[in-house]
Amino acid sequence: MSAEPINPKPSFPAAGSSLRSPIARLPSASIYLSAVILLCFADIFAGWHFAALAAIPFLAAYFAKVWRVLMANGRILLGACAAVAAIAAFQPGAVGIIGAGASRMIYLPAFVALLGLLRAAAAASKAIAVAGHYLVSQPPRTRYIALSFGGHFFGILLNVGGLALLVEMVRDANTLEAAGGDPNIVAWRERRMTVAMLRGFAAMAFWTPLGVSFNLLLVSVPGVNWADAGPIGILCAVAFIGLGWVFDQFQRPKGLRPRPLKKVPGGAKAMTLVVGHVAMVSLVTWAIEYMLPLSFQTALLLSVPGYAFLWAFFTRLSHSDPAPLKNSAALLVERGIAAFPAYANEVAVFAASGFLGAAVVALIPQEALRGFFLSLSLPVGVLAALLCFSVAFLGIIGLNPMIAATIIASAVASAEIPGLPKPAIVLAIAAGWACTVVASPMNSALVMTAALVRRQPWTLAAKWNGWFALAALLLSMAVLVAVLSVL
Repeated sequence: MSAEPINPKPSFPAAGSSLRSPIARLPSASIYLSAVILLCFADIFAGWHFAALAAIPFLAAYFAKVWRVLMANGRILLGACAAVAAIAAFQPGAVGIIGAGASRMIYLPAFVALLGLLRAAAAASKAIAVAGHYLVSQPPRTRYIALSFGGHFFGILLNVGGLALLVEMVRDANTLEAAGGDPNIVAWRERRMTVAMLRGFAAMAFWTPLGVSFNLLLVSVPGVNWADAGPIGILCAVAFIGLGWVFDQFQRPKGLRPRPLKKVPGGAKAMTLVVGHVAMVSLVTWAIEYMLPLSFQTALLLSVPGYAFLWAFFTRLSHSDPAPLKNSAALLVERGIAAFPAYANEVAVFAASGFLGAAVVALIPQEALRGFFLSLSLPVGVLAALLCFSVAFLGIIGLNPMIAATIIASAVASAEIPGLPKPAIVLAIAAGWACTVVASPMNSALVMTAALVRRQPWTLAAKWNGWFALAALLLSMAVLVAVLSVL
């Protein structure tokens, strides 16, 4: 996934600068994706479902503008969408199939783009950089857990950009001088802190709707709200991070006596603010969900940009800005909307997964799909465990987990298998997805992390995380079998 870099020394538009100038400088791709967002709002909030179909030409124009930077998998997936749409066009109920696929296809790109506004506001906050340095400077006995939860919450707030920020800080702080001249300490710190951050980042798949993975699963399994799976997912995320800590204790080399790193003043307060921002975005979303009323995923489309603006506004106030409203808007335009072309590969994968998950399942006769799953004659616990294994296996051999998770989740949910709760489908697939993040040498977060620490992806996937990922996968499957067998 692409991400905007996070600047540890925030800069702002000049005080009193005009908002017209950054808007006039917007790339055309940003304008096209902004039109998609507005039409997504019309589809969801006004009930104008034709708006989803009207948004597709704007989405196509966006991809045309960013085509040269799209990776091969994004181009292939978009081609697959065109092929499936062509097949659906000749089926009974073609308008309904394509319309449902279009509605799903524009929601995720809109959500990802709006998350970019939150990242833009965070980039202007000094607390983000201070919190990152605070996590890196933790003493050895608490550093693994601190960086695991740091990778988790930075990932929630800043997506993969938060992971990149922490990894870069670790890389810069982990010097030979800081290790007292011992290269073995440098090597161990690099491995330990890197896997801690990556495993914490992967645990997002279990519960947070501010991350694309869990949000995508909720969208793919109709009838499941965050309250149905999220609380249990939080426990799963803690268990996933805790299992990583257990591995860390057993894998630590004997005899190393690393020096503590230099402490960061105000770090604890800054980290509390990071966690507080995550909590506040969630609370605002729940409040909107309750008052309007809307689904949690729909309410996110309102809460995320609104919160991003307020964050930027209060940041500007803290810097005694004489024109905080205008300059907050300019900040979000310059660092948020103007960055939309940089999300090309994310938008391609998310758009394709949304369309394929809805359209492919709609093309398969529901009775045939239901009959297939029932013909397996498997206990529901075993079936859920196989869902978990399938997503992990397909992700490790190279199939993007968004595609695998969307199609599998939509297919199983639509089959209405007796005795298989829909929240269990979400959590089973989330577990497989989390294992993929730490164990697939083709996962984008892992590839980015490997590049930042100048290691081969295979080293992080197999040598550093292989046994952990296998244990997490087997434990997840065992828990699914045990729990669902007694329900």
